[in-house]
Order: sequence, then C-alpha cells, then structure tokens
Amino acid sequence: MAENIDVEAFKTFERTSYSNVAEGYANKSAHVSAQANRAILDAAHVGHGSTVLDVACGPGLLSAAAVARGALLTGVDFSPAMIAIARATVQKAVSDLRERGLISTAYRRVTVLDPVGLRRLADGV
Repeated sequence: MAENIDVEAFKTFERTSYSNVAEGYANKSAHVSAQANRAILDAAHVGHGSTVLDVACGPGLLSAAAVARGALLTGVDFSPAMIAIARATVQKAVSDLRERGLISTAYRRVTVLDPVGLRRLADGV
C-alpha cells in the first residue's frame, strides 16, 4: 500500500541508482536513444534562439543537439552523476532538478525523453 512507502528513501534510492549507472549509460545506451534527437528537435521546432527546457536530460546528448542548433538551453536532472556528465557534454546550464526556483524562465520548448523525469518535475523532487 502507498501509505507504507518511505517516499524520501525511495527518492534517494532512485537518485543513487541513476548515479551508479550514469557513466555506462552515457557511454552506451544514451547513444541509442540519441539517434532520435534530430527528429525530436525537428518535431519541437527547436532552432536558433529557441528557449528549451530539457527535463531529465541525463548525460546531455539531446541538450547538446539543441545547443548545436543555437537554442538557449536549461537542462535539469536529479542524478548528481548525470548532471556532472551533462555539464561536461553541454557546457551550458545543467542543474539539479531539486534546486528550488531553478525553473523561472518561460520556455517555448520542453523536451522529456524519460517520463520519470516529468513525474519528478511535477513532484518537485
């Protein structure tokens, strides 16, 4: 039953789990999903000057593709290891989703490859 779940413990477990696999994911699996980056950015009409919020940006491959198009990007994730990799990949604004007041800009485009990331944003992780 939901009332028996320690929500904070689950969030910590989830964040730690993503951090533990971050390097392997960035080096292997992320490149498979990155094959869809062009189609995703085309569908979202991301181009020069677009303001883009990339939720659950992971290692930042979609974020980097948006920046390469000239987009003004904010990437967010809740895994410290993913944030570190994304910052190295994108060299733009990538932050911890848990930072309050972080998302204060009005974004014309929002990308979310991982539905868990959208749930985390809604939960205010």
